[in-house]
Amino acid sequence: MNPFLFRISLSHFTEYPGRTLLGILGIALGTAVYLSISLAAASALKSFQAGVTAVAGKAQWRLQSPGAPLSESLFARVRRLPEVKAAAPVVESVLEFTGPNKGPVLLLGIDPFSERPFRNYDFKAASGLDRDAWIKFLTESGAVLVSERLAARQRLKPGDTLPVLVGTARRNLKVVGVFRSPGGLYPLEGAMLLIDLAGAQELLDRVGQLDYIDLIFSGDEAAAAARVSQNLPPGVDLVRPGSQGRQMEGMVASYRLNLTVLSAIALFVGMFLIYQSVTLSVVRRRREIGLLRTLGMGRREVLLLFLAEGLAGGAVGGLLGLGLGVVLGKSALGMMTHNLSSLYTPVQAGEIFVHTPLLLQAWGLAVAATLLAAWIPAREAARTRVRAVWYREELEERVQSRTGVFFGLGLLALALAGVFVLLRLGSGPSLPSFAAAFLILLAFGLPHPPGLCPVHPPCRPHPG
Repeated sequence: MNPFLFRISLSHFTEYPGRTLLGILGIALGTAVYLSISLAAASALKSFQAGVTAVAGKAQWRLQSPGAPLSESLFARVRRLPEVKAAAPVVESVLEFTGPNKGPVLLLGIDPFSERPFRNYDFKAASGLDRDAWIKFLTESGAVLVSERLAARQRLKPGDTLPVLVGTARRNLKVVGVFRSPGGLYPLEGAMLLIDLAGAQELLDRVGQLDYIDLIFSGDEAAAAARVSQNLPPGVDLVRPGSQGRQMEGMVASYRLNLTVLSAIALFVGMFLIYQSVTLSVVRRRREIGLLRTLGMGRREVLLLFLAEGLAGGAVGGLLGLGLGVVLGKSALGMMTHNLSSLYTPVQAGEIFVHTPLLLQAWGLAVAATLLAAWIPAREAARTRVRAVWYREELEERVQSRTGVFFGLGLLALALAGVFVLLRLGSGPSLPSFAAAFLILLAFGLPHPPGLCPVHPPCRPHPG
């Protein structure tokens, strides 16, 4: 920017700091809300995917029956198929830990003799499991191995009792050892227990039942999967272990969409504040604009002057919003994991995952929103004739002539909002509801300030 124009803009900022600060804070708040939701969703999804990877291990395929358990006899049948190189039966359940730091804990019932090809847990490095501990794990009722993270968090050691809720019943599990997951990946931030398959069936009152069977095929994987599928009983599906992660992505995307719309509304309010700030600046500085135009400044320079002022506020507001968004993201993460756990599936994420592309995206959105909001008043300033800025009556007449247009556009936006609401009353997508919300905000924002002239005496033209 020209140094002379820079000094003009700077003097304007210092003359009206409150109005400038209000616009900056509006953009900062909108950016912070948007970023916090994006960071929380990314962190929750990353934590869940890490859990899916940890539980799936090296399994290529998985047998499961949606909404129903598998019969344990199916494992014996599948294991004998020539295409199956390795098979592992699993019982999985989420219990509620009732001790200090209450929360969900994943219980994985496994057959230790079938597990090594799939999930090569490290038992010796964590607690040095000896022969007696293994015998207790295989024979004692309620004997469990706890993850290294859970043991550190809850200060558990072999011989301790672990109180949990199984449904509504209280049970005490006995810790016989500690394990470490390969790669350091755990579901639910490490809140994980291993129990012998028979012990899990007894604890959960599901004797003879399995949740799924993990498989590794020999030879051509696709051909083996096709042949195995032909030997499955009705209601049993052969799926990829990662399919649960993709389902979770869809759930998080749907939940995130609702929150993103709310954050977009906050950003919209920030845009409105920027729009009003630049508009008021144009009105207050009309004589300054006329003087600059008289001295030879072109329309393009006037346009760029006001756009640059708006851009400066948006850039600063965006940067402030990034810092605030990371702080808010930690609170949003707790809220999001709680709601996802209540509505869909247990999710636990202890730390916010600050992703650089998300930071750049949020800042870019703030700058773009600011430029969009500043464009209309900046264009109006650039198109104003030199003579008009020196005569207030011409300015007032132009404002009055547009009052009906603004009211008409506001009524049209309200009518469209009503149409979208009616569309949403049927069993349709939620996008019409979001569109209706934005149209209602737009409808009440359009008449302001010109639309207030009929009811606000200072807006009315002065005689003579």
